[in-house]
Amino acid sequence: MKCSPAFLALFSLCLLPFPAATARAAGKGQSECVVDTVALGDAEVKAYRDRSGLRHGAGGTLTWDMKMLENLPKIMGNADPVHYMQMMPGVQTSGEYRCGINIQGCDNGHNMVSVGGIPLYNVNHLLGFFSTFNATHYTDMRLERTPSAGASPNRVGGSVDFAPPSAVSDSISGEVSVGIISSQGTLSVPLGRRRNMSLRLSGRASYVNLLYGGWLADGYKRVDYKFHDLNLTWVAKPAKCHTLTANLYYGSDKGGLDEKMYGAFMAARWGNMAAGLRWLYENGGWKATQHVWVTAYRNRFRLDMQDYRYKMPSGIGSMAYSGEFSRGRWRMGAELAGHRIERQRLILPGDGGGDGNPRARKACEAAVFAEFRQPIVPVLHLNLGLRGSIFGSGGRTFGAADPSAALVYEKGAVRCDLSYALRHQYLHLTGITDAGLPIEYWMESDGNHPPQHAHSFAANAAFRLLQGRYRADVGVFCKLLHHQMEYNGSILDCMGSNYDPERYLFTGRGRNYGLSLMLTKCAGRLTGWVSYAYTSARRHFYMGGSSRKSPASHERPHELDAVLSYTLSPRWSFGANIVYASGTPFTAPVAIVLLNGCVVTQYGAHNANRLHPYFRTDVSVNYKWRGKGRTEQGMNLSVYNVTFRKNDLFYSVHTYQDGSFAYRPTTFFLRALPSVSYFLHF
Repeated sequence: MKCSPAFLALFSLCLLPFPAATARAAGKGQSECVVDTVALGDAEVKAYRDRSGLRHGAGGTLTWDMKMLENLPKIMGNADPVHYMQMMPGVQTSGEYRCGINIQGCDNGHNMVSVGGIPLYNVNHLLGFFSTFNATHYTDMRLERTPSAGASPNRVGGSVDFAPPSAVSDSISGEVSVGIISSQGTLSVPLGRRRNMSLRLSGRASYVNLLYGGWLADGYKRVDYKFHDLNLTWVAKPAKCHTLTANLYYGSDKGGLDEKMYGAFMAARWGNMAAGLRWLYENGGWKATQHVWVTAYRNRFRLDMQDYRYKMPSGIGSMAYSGEFSRGRWRMGAELAGHRIERQRLILPGDGGGDGNPRARKACEAAVFAEFRQPIVPVLHLNLGLRGSIFGSGGRTFGAADPSAALVYEKGAVRCDLSYALRHQYLHLTGITDAGLPIEYWMESDGNHPPQHAHSFAANAAFRLLQGRYRADVGVFCKLLHHQMEYNGSILDCMGSNYDPERYLFTGRGRNYGLSLMLTKCAGRLTGWVSYAYTSARRHFYMGGSSRKSPASHERPHELDAVLSYTLSPRWSFGANIVYASGTPFTAPVAIVLLNGCVVTQYGAHNANRLHPYFRTDVSVNYKWRGKGRTEQGMNLSVYNVTFRKNDLFYSVHTYQDGSFAYRPTTFFLRALPSVSYFLHF
């Protein structure tokens, strides 16, 4: 920015002390005003706009502006927020056929994923390629990698919350994207004569099999898949201090895997539904929130094999109320939730059980919390929190008091924090979670499976460098987990009439620790980040009177991620994602024999082997142009896995028609996945 000399001279008068302008009498009735002036040359002021959209909080908490996703590569026509969250340090990258989120070495079920505070119990579409979150519908994504406050939920891992719009829209706006894999759209409309209400509606659907049906077949395997989801947010401001917000989400998936070699067909239908109403009151330093919501997840898994049909339904539903208020340094709140849990069960041919569920269980969960912020010196303060919780189900009651503390230093371009938290978790996710289809299930704490709890320690530091153009982040963490649960069966175990999931559940303890480094370029034509993370996730389980130590099934010790975006001109932009990660553990056989035409396998130590390292490179090209008014249009071309890397999914025994067999890795059906999409902003 350049300023003229005249402007600078006038500006300097405001800075000079009053005596610099004096009046001298030149005679009776006459006066002469003499003003001292200073002439300055041209001055140039430089400032760099942070295009990363990230804000840091205590305990390594990150808040990400969803608008910033426009600057990131659009892979398969979408800049998926969960995929980019998985490329941040401390969050494990998932590969093909692996659904879920692993934060700081924790299992997928250890984390709370929510929409405006409403939990969702399954957050992936298309075997992990798409999440359930349409980024254009939300304003912010908040990632808490470790519990750091009294308001943190009853989960031993992290939490992810997507914030729907909370302000009334004053004009019609929206976005449409049409691609060869999926399409989506978002529309915001003001309502009412006084324009004190607005509605935002988003929808998305996939039709991958229409164009990629042939590619999704590999020899004797074939995958069929489709999904759709819907978001709706209504915001009203009836008075100055009051805001009402209603949110609705509905998503449905349908997938199938045809294994012609074994004469087997696996099919699943699953989906989420969530709805909530929130009232917010703000007046001066007071802030109060009342929230009621309901959420449900259902999974209907079916296996057809040798003229038999096996069903394994499961699900969970919750209804809750939460309220909190804050003023000054204090924040307090309470929550009350009721759960209806349908544990996984087997329905055999001829049972006649239908979809009725005699094993559905009910549970009640309540919590109260308080937080206090105590300044120590101007640049240092202490956050203290306490969360009390109680859980009851089947005549058993559990309770806990969980403290938390965070010491935060913040001065200029430097922010550091040190935190500790104890947290209990009463709902558990278990089952077969790596098969690519959601055949896991939720269960409540009971006499056989007490609540999980974890002690979490974390230290984080963030530095802004070179006038804010770069930011460096460093973090270390350690989690001590107790009453961990693991499912040790396979999908074939489900086909026996005496199948009981309890037989395959083992409990024990765990320990996670790690280091993360991240360098972000926040300004300029080239933006993005490079991150490295080391994570150790070890489990110690007890079974059959003996103990077993092994890495967690999702552990990837070393991980290197790069996200780069380059703006060549207002019309052309380019992007790339690069992922390298250690292979995940698996259990390899020590002997394979052919007995009476059947393959009999004897397995060795649990998770004693690893897949080959995972490597993937994605590229994206955008071309944009201006339309009439404020509209902007564009085309996106992307290629997923442009290097055609064959990444291992898992090892399995492959049987051939001539009677031979081999134990070898299985890779994803597609070597690369190109996509073209058209987008419109208005």
